[in-house]
Amino acid sequence: MKTYAIVTGGSEGIGFAIAKELVQRGRNVVVVARSEERLANAQQALQQIAQDRFPDAARPEVLLHVTDVTDAAACIALHTRFAGQTDILVNNAGIGFRGFVSDEDFESKIKATIDTNCTALAHLSQLFLHDLHTHRGHLVNISSIVGAVPIPTYAVYAASKAFVTSFSEALRRECQLQKLHVSVLTVLPTTTETNFFHKANPGTTSNYRRVAPEALARKVVDRMLRRRPFLVHTVQSHLFLSFFRLFGWKVSSYLATVLY
Repeated sequence: MKTYAIVTGGSEGIGFAIAKELVQRGRNVVVVARSEERLANAQQALQQIAQDRFPDAARPEVLLHVTDVTDAAACIALHTRFAGQTDILVNNAGIGFRGFVSDEDFESKIKATIDTNCTALAHLSQLFLHDLHTHRGHLVNISSIVGAVPIPTYAVYAASKAFVTSFSEALRRECQLQKLHVSVLTVLPTTTETNFFHKANPGTTSNYRRVAPEALARKVVDRMLRRRPFLVHTVQSHLFLSFFRLFGWKVSSYLATVLY
């Protein structure tokens, strides 16, 4: 039976880089995002990679699926389409906004962040869990290093990523307790060369050194295939986590505010 790796938020950034890495390794990929135009561009690029690297008989398939992951019915439709055929699910779709919680226009941003980063991720994980078990597959949830510490002006985003980390680790332990053959990998990227910070707060930049999404994607797929539980991408991120454990959230929160 042909199986697929589903990558949400796969039309750009980290998601596209992971989809690209999977295609380069001969995996059939389903790229999921809201924008049909960006999906079509991503599909064309991935199909070209597949064509250049593989003969016709061994060429991986690249499909696109226009889906708003915050729409529960759309998530169910995605699962129905690929039920029994999914051996990898990468929950990468995510958004974030910079601003004070007291800002007048922040209510809708709070809901959008939680719906995308928390609710959709948990829902898709639940929908595909038994399919992944059937194929001894892999669940990859993209969290963030900022989920480790409260960050003023990124309060909701940082909290949503703390949820992803906690949920993913708890789910990993549940799979062990229930003897489900699913590896759960939690990825904590640092700032990456994507459009995230521009979208979160146009006109500003992070002071933290950014890394190439392709380098992260290689490590993600390597860790996933080795069935490892965590990936903290850079030495600086390891130091940041150690700093947090040593000095607590007050000092670390101030440091994160300066960096981000």
